[in-house]
Amino acid sequence: PASNAAHEPAPASTAAPWSWQIGQLQFNVARLDAQTQSTQAWPVIDQLRFKVGGLSSQAKAAPAAWQLNLHDEHDATLLAQGHVQAARQMVDAQLNLSKVQISPWLAPLADSLKLPLRVEQGQLAVQAQLNARLTAASALEPAEARLVAGHVAIGQLRAPAAKKGLSDQVAFDELSLDGIQVLLDLNEGAALRQVSADKLTLSKLTAAITRGSQGEWLGMSPGPTTPAPKPSTQGAGANKPASPVPQFSLKELHCSACQFAFKDQGVSPAAAFELHQTDLHVADLSQDLSRPIALELDTLAQGKGRVRIKGSVKPQPGQVDARVNVAGLDLRAIQPYIDPMVNITLAGAKAQADGLFKLQMPANRGMQVRYQGRLGLSDVRVLDRVNDADFLSWQGLSLDGADVALDGDAVDANLGRIALKDFYGRLIINPSGQLNVAGIMRHEAGAQARSLTTPEPAASSPAPKPVVAAAPSTTQPAASAPLLAASSKPAPKLRWQQILLSKGRVDFTDNFIKPNYSARLTQIEGDVSAVSSTKPEPATVKISGAVDDAAPLLITGQLHPLGPKLYTDIEASAKGIELTRMTPYAARYAGYAIDKGTLSVNVHYKVDGGKLDASNKIFLDQLTFGEKTDSPDAVKLPVLFAVSLLKNSKGEIDINLPISGSLDDPQFSVGGIIWRVLVNLITKAVTAPFALLSGGGSDELGYVAFDAGQGELTDSARQRLDSLAAKLVDRPALKLAATGRADPAVDEEGLRKLHVDRLMRAAKAKATGEAPADVQIATQERSTWLAAAYKAADIKKPRNLIGIARALPDAEMEALLKASAPVNAQALRDLANQRGDQVKAYLAHKLPPERILLTASRVGTDGLPDDKGPSSRVQFEIK
Repeated sequence: PASNAAHEPAPASTAAPWSWQIGQLQFNVARLDAQTQSTQAWPVIDQLRFKVGGLSSQAKAAPAAWQLNLHDEHDATLLAQGHVQAARQMVDAQLNLSKVQISPWLAPLADSLKLPLRVEQGQLAVQAQLNARLTAASALEPAEARLVAGHVAIGQLRAPAAKKGLSDQVAFDELSLDGIQVLLDLNEGAALRQVSADKLTLSKLTAAITRGSQGEWLGMSPGPTTPAPKPSTQGAGANKPASPVPQFSLKELHCSACQFAFKDQGVSPAAAFELHQTDLHVADLSQDLSRPIALELDTLAQGKGRVRIKGSVKPQPGQVDARVNVAGLDLRAIQPYIDPMVNITLAGAKAQADGLFKLQMPANRGMQVRYQGRLGLSDVRVLDRVNDADFLSWQGLSLDGADVALDGDAVDANLGRIALKDFYGRLIINPSGQLNVAGIMRHEAGAQARSLTTPEPAASSPAPKPVVAAAPSTTQPAASAPLLAASSKPAPKLRWQQILLSKGRVDFTDNFIKPNYSARLTQIEGDVSAVSSTKPEPATVKISGAVDDAAPLLITGQLHPLGPKLYTDIEASAKGIELTRMTPYAARYAGYAIDKGTLSVNVHYKVDGGKLDASNKIFLDQLTFGEKTDSPDAVKLPVLFAVSLLKNSKGEIDINLPISGSLDDPQFSVGGIIWRVLVNLITKAVTAPFALLSGGGSDELGYVAFDAGQGELTDSARQRLDSLAAKLVDRPALKLAATGRADPAVDEEGLRKLHVDRLMRAAKAKATGEAPADVQIATQERSTWLAAAYKAADIKKPRNLIGIARALPDAEMEALLKASAPVNAQALRDLANQRGDQVKAYLAHKLPPERILLTASRVGTDGLPDDKGPSSRVQFEIK
């Protein structure tokens, strides 16, 4: 059909193709000017020569030689020569471009390219071999262009920022790119298939880049983000296979004697980073990001800081394996980044590191980081952000043998051997009772800075005073409502091998107290042994120092701060602390200033399973109070009396304050308990001074007991008086008031019994001629002398019918004699007086008589202390 015939191919022509030949073609141009719309003129080509000879369309013709020479007004030259075969559409060329001044050739393109840098100086040279086949001859001879053995060199480049007022620039002495190979697929226009090079060398590169305050780079404002076009799914090209991805590779990159400067104006103040004397070597770069890239860097950073890195980097999926060596790297440049969040200024800090760093970023799990080696921070100086006062400093902090690993949320850190030397800290309790270290971080980013080293104005409400007594809470938190939700993250595994402290100083100020209290801890040395969060063995602690360069300080014991619950068994002692420095505390809470005295303490704190047991042994020497203050927070107790009661003849006070409690109790406070114990101690001086005097918690020295009806001292009474006298000898400021007492309920019967005994001894004395005071009556002869005493007594006796006194049983005779005893109120009063006299007479041999005061005797039990002791006594009172 005609319709089908219209689509049939035309028959091939049998006519022979045209044949042509050029024996020689040559032309010379003396001047060539190029005109474009650019405001900058193109360089003038002042010489152009081209010649070709023996060019033929014959298939069997030999390749024709050709040559091109160019020369511009700036002395640049291009020499290109090679061969061409017209029939096979093949051409080869040897290119040699030299002495090209880059600036004049880029100037006409500046408006269209809008480059951020303006090349002021630089010279280009290129050598390469080009082989091209314009049409495919067969599957093995595709249409392609190959550039081989390429070499590009740029010398003395100087390129400052195109925008005025910027300090950005790029400059180098020499750039050399060797072993260049380029492959273009000419079947599809000129599709790039491969670019490779053997070595890129940069010498004395200087690069200064600035990030502007609005995020712009090199003075170029960031343009709007243009979304990527969606691939078309319609049309004839919808099923066309995608073009192969071009292959890029660079075997080696070397930058020697280079320096880099980066300034970030996006933070305030602007941050500046610099690298100089940089030697960078990178190998095996390619578009295949799964291949490892070898990296070696040696540079000076931030002045004299040395940074060396040698290892490999795999961009995908993200892997770093490198040896890192850092020495003296200045960290002050990070201040602008942390400044809005902290109240400190990092006035000095240098980092050190020497170890292996590994980073892996697997696609389906968290990031993995590990560092093994040494870490350190030296020459650290942290200042108060407000007034630049010293807050924290140290000469050296090192972690030797560290092994720190992060696997997602899991932390496994061996901190190795930690050494902190020549350190200083400023520790302050502010007027609200909080430590200044809690204020390092600002409450909100960008909030007004607060001083960490000067007192802040106290809040309008009065500062809380220590709690004197507090009833224990009976409310327990509900088990179903924990205060803090349990974290799903695994507990970190932490450990260290040793901690060494040397040449430490801490300045302490308590601004919670008015007037303020200050102290200095100096000469701090310490050693803490190994401990691990996965092992129960605690660390051994030994720390020594001095208070105000004079009073020795020692802390020893065991500590395990990394376990599920804190374990501590620590003893600490300090000797000879000057008490005058405690005047602010004494004036506020005791109501008196301190004129003189020293303090020595020995404390023992043990925390196990959340339970604290502690003892606080306090030794005060020559404590002398001065003027009374009108502090509203002072305890309303006789402080001076308590001190006199506690102070011995040498002017010493030795007391022990035991405390205990549960750290899990939110109301538990060590400081509150110690204060409560001290207050109770002073209260005890008033309510139970003899219990305090005896040191055993008993009131036994508060009285001396007598047998019922007796006024003579027993052996046990003398022993008690000896103990009391010894305590008073050791406390010469105290006086003793003694009150003789008699209790009718006890002593009346005793007096009657004593009356019978006296009559019996008188009867025996009369019969034997002995003195009544020396007479002793044995049990077996009691009945005899009782009858004699009854017979001699002038009392009313039962008689028989003829009026003779009847013989009576012993019990009846004794009852009649007792009933006849002259026991009345006066007798009881005389007994009380006798007891008081006996006590004073005995104590007068051991104490100055003026220290023993006899008060009016008392009969009865009114005013008698409820101490469960006998009521027939002499009662004592401390004055």
